[in-house]
Amino acid sequence: MRLTSRSDIALMPRLRPLPQEREKQKAMWGPLHAFIRNHYGYVTSAADRFPIRFECLPDAELPDALRSMGYDLKAAGTAERLLPQAEEVKQRGNVTTITNQHMVRTTVSVFEFDLR
Repeated sequence: MRLTSRSDIALMPRLRPLPQEREKQKAMWGPLHAFIRNHYGYVTSAADRFPIRFECLPDAELPDALRSMGYDLKAAGTAERLLPQAEEVKQRGNVTTITNQHMVRTTVSVFEFDLR
């Protein structure tokens, strides 16, 4: 494709955000990270990097909550994560219950979204 004028260039999609857009995105990263973490998600992308990639349990409400806020989430498959699990054990002949906690390999859903 040959560009012939400034209007042709203006019509082309931008690959990188403008500096003012980038600063706005950086300002949004912290609150989004906190929102995802508070809704039992795990952000796996580096700080201030886009797209934001996160993991959550397959039946979590987090993806629907982000979609209702207007974000365009893309499913990026599944992954495995070690998550804590509590197990209560009753001792024989005793009313004492012991709670053991151990790590369990868990399948999580992976999503990503951009702020453009």
